[in-house]
Amino acid sequence: MTSSSSKCPACGTLVPANSRWCTNCGKDLLASSPHGPQVPLAAGGLKGQLMETIRARVQTDEILSVIWILFPIIASVAAVIGIAIGVMFWVLGWWIGGAIIAIVGVVVAVIVAAVLFAMLNYKLINRQNQHMKREEAFRGSLISYIKSRSQDSNLTQMLSSQIATMESIQYDARSRERETSAVIFAILIMIPVVGIIFLLYVLYVLSDFPFNHDRRWHAFTQQAQSAASHLEMTVILPSWKTLPERSFIIYLVLTLLTGGLFLIYWYYVLIKDLNEHFRAQWQFEDQIATQMK
Repeated sequence: MTSSSSKCPACGTLVPANSRWCTNCGKDLLASSPHGPQVPLAAGGLKGQLMETIRARVQTDEILSVIWILFPIIASVAAVIGIAIGVMFWVLGWWIGGAIIAIVGVVVAVIVAAVLFAMLNYKLINRQNQHMKREEAFRGSLISYIKSRSQDSNLTQMLSSQIATMESIQYDARSRERETSAVIFAILIMIPVVGIIFLLYVLYVLSDFPFNHDRRWHAFTQQAQSAASHLEMTVILPSWKTLPERSFIIYLVLTLLTGGLFLIYWYYVLIKDLNEHFRAQWQFEDQIATQMK
């Protein structure tokens, strides 16, 4: 165990030192006493942990309005208006005044546009990170809860296949999904010239995540529903399709061919896709929560 990791007091799994929940069993590590007894949680305790990961979505799963993609556009339009006003004064003979107005208008508009654009990217990266951590905790809690219920009902052997598949999906997500620093990259993309490199990386990460993440979640819920049915838990899967795959290369080419206009649609789908994933996931979680009552 390194200084950057700690042991979960419930199941003994090594987790990052700053983790809120155990990535294996979903235990709330911030509420744990470092000197408390390290014993497995009872089914009632696991139920509480599972409910906590569901309630946490209020802070992690932010439904973003598509209006966000309009803010940089509005600022850019303001810059054009500033130039137009400056040209008008220039034509009227107010050369110095017109030039100053045009320059100030453009500088202010560019700064405002850059800040709003950075804020948009920050919010997209941050909500992806926060949701990723919460869903991982939810999956771990649900797996542990189903394990405990199956043992109590003597159904361990019958549910072994579903549980093994759920654990495999949990491991796959944990090994493939990585956090991206929202603050650092929101700042880096504002750097003149080289910022475009960091922006392309952010767009790649944001475009690649929803499809693969949603696909894993869809497979996980199918196994969870199957296991739950044997435990007399009625859980109906939402009637939604997995999110469409967004090709970074195709979207980049279309952005270049349209002089950047396609970027508006690109950000639109980045906002929309996770919004849809959140809403579908909440339906499943609400049914789990209902069964917990």
